[in-house]
Amino acid sequence: MRRVAASVVVLALAGCTFAQKHPGVTVGIASGTVGFFACEVSVGKVGTCAAVGGGAGLALGLITGLVMLAVGDNNAHQITDDEPPPQPIDTTTAPPPGLPADGGLPVPPPDAGVISQPDA
Repeated sequence: MRRVAASVVVLALAGCTFAQKHPGVTVGIASGTVGFFACEVSVGKVGTCAAVGGGAGLALGLITGLVMLAVGDNNAHQITDDEPPPQPIDTTTAPPPGLPADGGLPVPPPDAGVISQPDA
């Protein structure tokens, strides 16, 4: 158990470069850790939780690794310097036809024609 913890700490200290180069291993470690501790909170048996965390980490890491092998490591999601930045999208909508000019609000009462009296 100490070897596993030590290897996880070493991988965590390695930085983001390892995670970018090996996403399958990164997903496996993260999902195994979450699976182990979520099981530990609810079940409390270390052996069972180790099996749950290991199974989750192995399965999701394997799936991610196979997807990355099939797709390849292309950088299609990155924006290069020669591409123009995306243009903002206009999100304003015109009001629906037939809407009254006052928006359906009641008309204010008419002025009674009272002139204010100067203070005496």
